Amino acid sequence: MGDRPPGVRPGILGCCPSEVPMSSFSWNPAWAMEVPAIDRQHRELVHRMELLATAIALGGEREELERTLLFLGDYIEVHFRTEEDLMVAYRYPGKERHQAIHNELRARVTALVESYLEGRQALHMDVMDFLIAWLVEHLAAEDRLLANHLRAVGGVAI
Repeated sequence: MGDRPPGVRPGILGCCPSEVPMSSFSWNPAWAMEVPAIDRQHRELVHRMELLATAIALGGEREELERTLLFLGDYIEVHFRTEEDLMVAYRYPGKERHQAIHNELRARVTALVESYLEGRQALHMDVMDFLIAWLVEHLAAEDRLLANHLRAVGGVAI
């Protein structure tokens, strides 16, 4: 574990290549799917994660953390619905698997929000480590497959 670059900490998921130093987490053009609607939303998700990470790192007030966490959770749902609607509209063959992965994160984020609002869970950088690792891995795997399908069937003009 000592071979990690400075500033990169082990996350909830353990050490993985997608771990990113929080100070440098921002949109990476390599994450672009070349599907405009999805790319816009992915950039917005990264932006909202940056806001939450900054609020946590700066020791933001509980009200600010709550507002930012809810804001992120709401946008995750908007984004997942967009992708799932596209999966149906363009008959994506991996829809069931992809939706199951979305549902798993929905459940985890819902549990996190509820625990935080009830005072049972504090927001620490390990939460951000998990969310960032999940997003980067999801972009590289599942969302890339969906984007490839959408481009192949002409669904990129969305």
